[in-house]
Amino acid sequence: YTIKGLSAPLFNVAVSNIKNVKLTDLDYEITQGAYSGAIVCQLYDGLVENCSVEGKININNTTLAEAAASYSGVNHGGLVGTLYNHSATNCTNDINITITSLVAPEKSLKGAVGGVIGGVSGAENECEFEYLVNNGDITYVGTTQKANVYISGIVGKNHDTNGQKDFKVIKNCTNYGKLSTSKDSKNAESILLCGITGRLEIAADVVCDKLVNNGALTHNGTVKSMTIGGVSGYSSKASFTNSK
Repeated sequence: YTIKGLSAPLFNVAVSNIKNVKLTDLDYEITQGAYSGAIVCQLYDGLVENCSVEGKININNTTLAEAAASYSGVNHGGLVGTLYNHSATNCTNDINITITSLVAPEKSLKGAVGGVIGGVSGAENECEFEYLVNNGDITYVGTTQKANVYISGIVGKNHDTNGQKDFKVIKNCTNYGKLSTSKDSKNAESILLCGITGRLEIAADVVCDKLVNNGALTHNGTVKSMTIGGVSGYSSKASFTNSK
């Protein structure tokens, strides 16, 4: 199924598998909401397979207060905002994402932006992520943000609580997009700028295999703490093999 020229995400919330969807010529701005993805903002108990998106999105969330976001923070992705309880395979992002603001300027929280998936949360299943590709550029230009910002080519972050096994496998994923902060970006508490995964908070061992970053990672702004990782910015209990 090919859909052209959407001016908003295709679905806000879905509880199903999503397969064989192609979105082209996207061009819109996100001004409210804790989650966004071109195909679906929040996906529960569903597999994402053989999907692709193309276009440009600006995240300019100036009205979202800290209390409006859930415990897992703010998640924005090229295809999926937040993925609960399932997996993704054979998906490609060709959306260029500009991050102007993730939350109201005076507020502070964790904000994640991923080329394919913004965040993974609350998994009862052991999720698998395979053959995911990001070609889109992600640029952070925020000037008054107090958030901790995680930016990555594939998955922005996972939020592991109560020992849940959010990830089982992430492999054969590649980032070609340019990830950067502009010279005007400042005041963020911290930024993680990473090719594949931003932050993996994992309670159980996970296999990370054949993860490749071919995109430039460039920091030009001023922040209190800056981390740049070719594959991952932070991870616990993860085993990386054949990755670079």
